Amino acid sequence: MSEASASTVAGASPEDLFHPSTAMASGDLEEELSSSSSNITQAFPFSSGNPRIEETRGIMHLYRDDVASSSSELPVERKPLLCVLAVPNHMTYSDFCQFCGSFIQHILEMRIVRTEGMEDLYSILIRFDDQGSADAFYRHFKGRRFSSLEVETCRVLFTVDVQYTGSIEHAHSSPASSMEQPSCPVCLEGIWHTLQMDFGDQKVH
Repeated sequence: MSEASASTVAGASPEDLFHPSTAMASGDLEEELSSSSSNITQAFPFSSGNPRIEETRGIMHLYRDDVASSSSELPVERKPLLCVLAVPNHMTYSDFCQFCGSFIQHILEMRIVRTEGMEDLYSILIRFDDQGSADAFYRHFKGRRFSSLEVETCRVLFTVDVQYTGSIEHAHSSPASSMEQPSCPVCLEGIWHTLQMDFGDQKVH
């Protein structure tokens, strides 16, 4: 990771961006976001992690769709952090990586999250190695169909910040139950949220 890409994330190191932080969960951050950018951002409550073991909750603050109505009007204070909202459940992680194509080599980290109010859908937070790669991904995929057979289109938004509000640890009913693996390859209630894969500099949670 270059120094330039690391410096673009104000107030948090790239390594801490997708992980709980007491500073990010403070009321000061929420007040600052709501007072300075309430007209251009929208908040999405989310949860991540394995609900059978430990679940992390938080709020994603995203720029609104109409803020970047064209490639020449991208948010001035944007970061190399995007969120792809409302990916259909039947689209596996492998499918999504194939959809990303050559951009995958510029992705440093991805986190799959469940967004409240979006049934049978999931969202993905993506951190890129630099702002240029994030901008190119946004321009290329915004409004694009996930495949020629899909009616759903890619809704990609620049992420202002990720605010973690807490975590819930669930008791295990038995050692055997904690070792169960979901049979569905896109099940969001099982192994996907504990999956960690390193491929080059990229990491998937």
